[in-house]
Amino acid sequence: ILIRHGESLGNIDERAYVTTADWRIPLTERGREQARSAGRKVASQLCYGSLKGSDSEKHDVVRDDDDDDAGQDGSSGPDSKTRKGKIFFYFSPYLRTRQTLRE
Repeated sequence: ILIRHGESLGNIDERAYVTTADWRIPLTERGREQARSAGRKVASQLCYGSLKGSDSEKHDVVRDDDDDDAGQDGSSGPDSKTRKGKIFFYFSPYLRTRQTLRE
């Protein structure tokens, strides 16, 4: 699955690049909404269901790097009977891509 970052300030106002380094251009509020929507769609495709609730619930989906509680089939966490394997996210170091992942 490939996802592009949500709408950034540079997408709506190219003058942002004059005062801010490209890698520091943030998402707009619309971009944050787009990122949350994309996250819900990806989660539904991966059988995680809806991503409603606290940030800690989101981190359980996004951060799956703790092998200490992994089951024999490579799954981990409270839903290990339905979650198989691990999910890796590859993203650029640009602020807007990190914000998209966090949303």
